[in-house]
Amino acid sequence: MNSYLRTRWVTIFVLNSILIFSCSMAQAAAISATEKANKKLDSASASIQQHKYHRAFKQFHKLAKQGHPTAQHIIGMMYENGIGVEKNISKAVAYYEKSAMQDFGDAQCTLGRMYQQGNAVVVKDAEKARDWLTKAAERNIPEAEYNLGMMHANGDGVPQDLAKASQYLQKASAHGVDEAKDALAKLPPLPNYQANGASNALGSAGESYGQGLNNIQQAWGGYGDLVKSLKSANGAVN
Repeated sequence: MNSYLRTRWVTIFVLNSILIFSCSMAQAAAISATEKANKKLDSASASIQQHKYHRAFKQFHKLAKQGHPTAQHIIGMMYENGIGVEKNISKAVAYYEKSAMQDFGDAQCTLGRMYQQGNAVVVKDAEKARDWLTKAAERNIPEAEYNLGMMHANGDGVPQDLAKASQYLQKASAHGVDEAKDALAKLPPLPNYQANGASNALGSAGESYGQGLNNIQQAWGGYGDLVKSLKSANGAVN
């Protein structure tokens, strides 16, 4: 091997080593940052469990300002329901939007609900409701699947489509939404080819929803319990 080839080979080897080392360091830093954020989420969640809502708001708010999508959604819930802070729908919507833009499914579902129903801040908009609910349903959020099913069943903001209604409602039913089961029972019978399509969609629903839950739990395992606590603490400001 001549000196030129030897030098070139050494250069390539060194550059590859640097690249591998840099990637490993970046991955380790990302894991460390996630672990730190999860610990802070755990601490803020503990404040909720202890009914120290104002302290919890400060803890979640700090994380939300740092761009954490879970914290942004939780702060939206706290502003919407007046938990640990004075109720402020405008600020709630702003934080929901920040979280939703980072593809956080629950925030997308909440925005869909708001646009579907309308309120003092959000003007009722069926098209925006459909778009946000569709994004949330793609992430296997049961409430979004149910609401989309009802929109298609009733032709609410979308053309009436009983096949799509059945697909979404079956997915929601498979994920434990009792209202979806009742709605399915009231749908008129579908032609066989449409019924088969709805059944095929149902077949993958349980698996995909399980994967969605696993992703949330891996990101932060305390999320589900926290949401339940917040819903029961509506209007608590201490």
